[in-house]
Amino acid sequence: MKKQIAFTCMLLAVIFWAQGCSNPKKLMYSGNYDEAIEKSVQKLRKDKNNEKYIAVLEEAYIKATQRDNERIVFLKKEGKPDNWRAVYDTYVHLAARQEKVKPLLPLTLKSGNRTANIAIVNYTDDIIDAKQKATEYLYTLAVKKIDSGSKQKAREAYRDLQEVKRLYPNFKDTEQQMQRARILGTSFVLIDTKNSSGIPIPPDFERQLVNLNPRDLNSDWVEYHLSAANNIPYDYDIIVNLQGVEISPEAYHEKQFEREREIVDGWVYAKDSKGNYILDSLGNKIKTDKFVRVSCRVTQIDLYKEARLGGSVDFFNRKTKQRLLSVPVNANAVYAYAYATINGDRKALDDEKDKDLLRLANNPPAGFPPDFELIMQTTAGLQEAIAGAIRTNRSAVDD
Repeated sequence: MKKQIAFTCMLLAVIFWAQGCSNPKKLMYSGNYDEAIEKSVQKLRKDKNNEKYIAVLEEAYIKATQRDNERIVFLKKEGKPDNWRAVYDTYVHLAARQEKVKPLLPLTLKSGNRTANIAIVNYTDDIIDAKQKATEYLYTLAVKKIDSGSKQKAREAYRDLQEVKRLYPNFKDTEQQMQRARILGTSFVLIDTKNSSGIPIPPDFERQLVNLNPRDLNSDWVEYHLSAANNIPYDYDIIVNLQGVEISPEAYHEKQFEREREIVDGWVYAKDSKGNYILDSLGNKIKTDKFVRVSCRVTQIDLYKEARLGGSVDFFNRKTKQRLLSVPVNANAVYAYAYATINGDRKALDDEKDKDLLRLANNPPAGFPPDFELIMQTTAGLQEAIAGAIRTNRSAVDD
């Protein structure tokens, strides 16, 4: 019972709170003028003559407009050039508010025998003036940031110029300045390989190691290249340093299995102990299975060979020549093959008990792959490890 009462009280509290939040008059008195205007407009669209909501709309509109105009006056008097964006946004807000109310006008308060005091002002010139000044300020600020030569400032400038484009798509040479900011703000990274293993490695293998997709590695302000491009000021080098190549001995293991069993090999006429044919009730000779003993020798051959490659992904600052980071990477490729040969009668093998040997007997005999072939098979695993090291440590090359 107590739980039910508590739940009922809580439910009523939520209902009253929700009603308060949606009550235009209470919203107005709490200073939420635009919400009060929105709620009142919704009500008046259904009933334009509802004086209760007309009165709330009028008061909230006057107060909201007064507050915005006071903010504009303050921002202008403060004299900061970066205030013009806020001035512009406030004028746009004033215009949007009156556009929301305009379709309902005029609104008449019959009880007071008057029309609601909702003034409509043409803000076009004010919006254009503030927009131009805000755009000019952002553009000038962005150019100064680019001219500073700082990567971080160039990135800030790019964002400022994006805002310029939103305000005025064709303002001055914004596109060219954005290209300048993009190039200066981007950390360009050149990826290359180095063989420190002391073992000659075919060029194809080294190329395969860094055959990565730069687009999968790039971020907003970091761009990776697999070969040097003209007129690109590279900031960092990533060297894939191959330090060790190990080829295991060729492991050859041979096992032999002997199999022997009786199998059915046709039929014969059954005879009794005296050598006479056994007849059925009709006088016909009775047939019986003919069994023979068969045998074979199975030789199972297991081949194993492994290539192991190890190295590191080294990050260098090109200007200072300093190594920033070294991430170990490794990969391996395994050759494991088995086959079997059968000498004798294959029927000596049981289909169920000897199914593994029968399966191996279907594999053709083979030898070991060359070292180079096995080394090449490690490239996929090493590529994945290299790409992972670059992605994980992107912050090392992101100024």
